[in-house]
Amino acid sequence: MTEGKDFDRKSDPHDTPHSSSRRRILTALAAGTGAAVLLPEKWVKPVVDKVMTPAHAQATVACSAPAGCYNTLDPAGGPVSFFWEGGQGPVPVDVLSGSGCEGEPTGIVILVVVAASEAEASSLLGTGTVRLATITSGPSLPAGCNFYDGGEVNESDRRLKENVERVGYDPRTKLALYEFNYIGQPDARYRGVMADEVEPRFPQAVITRPDGMKAVKYGVLGIPFEKVGSLH
Repeated sequence: MTEGKDFDRKSDPHDTPHSSSRRRILTALAAGTGAAVLLPEKWVKPVVDKVMTPAHAQATVACSAPAGCYNTLDPAGGPVSFFWEGGQGPVPVDVLSGSGCEGEPTGIVILVVVAASEAEASSLLGTGTVRLATITSGPSLPAGCNFYDGGEVNESDRRLKENVERVGYDPRTKLALYEFNYIGQPDARYRGVMADEVEPRFPQAVITRPDGMKAVKYGVLGIPFEKVGSLH
């Protein structure tokens, strides 16, 4: 070997250790910027231990229930029923006395959803849930799906009320409290809130029915919905 001879190129009399190291740098002109990138001596393939699938992309059971009458039990174990309009919900349903959806309304409205698990139901309802034990002789639920009760709700849309009188406010939520009766029902007067005032501040406490009317989950607010008498 001839001393000082470089088989790849001819020696440059102006070479220095500093200028030699500069030749190992790749000047990348990406997106109109000059970025100096040091090339590694050897490309090392990255090792992927595992791939994490986002929660929303993981496979889940698509739950919905066909329209029909569904029977269940009230907290005391007595038979009650409700009519389901179809789909997943959540929607409020009127609880009817007895089985077969032929009984009288109990005056209780509960928020119901069809889901594959209590966790899924809670995420859809925004509150705690209770699985409903349903028995039906008509339509059946898909395998792995159940009805879940998200608690009692009350019709609180201003358009459903008349003879409205403001009587105070709730000190914790600062929401106004009103006494009113539902249109055409003067014999029953109630104290509660207005859904349109609740929704901007506590959207998790308000649901919209299929007909566009608003209902409030009073349990989420921690405010009682009370019957206070009648107009007569």
